[in-house]
Amino acid sequence: MPALGRKRLKQLSVTDVRRLVEGLTRDGLATRMVQYVHAVLRNALENAVREELVARNVARLVQVKTPTYDVGRGMAVAQTRELLAVACAERLHALYVLAVYLGLRWGEVLGLVWSDVDLDEGRLQVTRTLQRVDGALRFVPAKTRHSRRTVPLPGPCVQALRDHRVRQDRERLAAGPKWNDLHGLVFTTTVGTPIEPDNLR
Repeated sequence: MPALGRKRLKQLSVTDVRRLVEGLTRDGLATRMVQYVHAVLRNALENAVREELVARNVARLVQVKTPTYDVGRGMAVAQTRELLAVACAERLHALYVLAVYLGLRWGEVLGLVWSDVDLDEGRLQVTRTLQRVDGALRFVPAKTRHSRRTVPLPGPCVQALRDHRVRQDRERLAAGPKWNDLHGLVFTTTVGTPIEPDNLR
């Protein structure tokens, strides 16, 4: 809807799908969104083929332009040092240290629990991410073998986490009965609840 909504399923043709894709592109929709719309249609038609409502998936026969992405260059060493120096006084300093040294995604950092961190051995396990799903913050298991991993902790990360744990213990005492950490999170709000990923960004 509205481009294909009135078309009968069995009458949908390759030309119709191609016109849809070209029309979305002409209207200025981003390449990634055109690709997404095409993927949704292709998957829906694949279900129709499985249900024997149509003989073939016409969306599969239409090629969609692949978006091109700029290569992220990251920060220069001097910029990184400056960031960590400025963030030194921040309550989430250890979070920035982990992000810089380990390259963890925001959701992975926010999903860390203390039981996944071994400061004596100098390693942590990435097993879950914190994401907003259907309007609620949820812990989502890491999906792939590559996502689930054990990461060695360099000395600065170990020290930053040790300092952070002391700071978090102080916050827990200061919050008293308001402290609400049900998961043993490494990084929380000042009352122990999970940090909203968008707020961290």
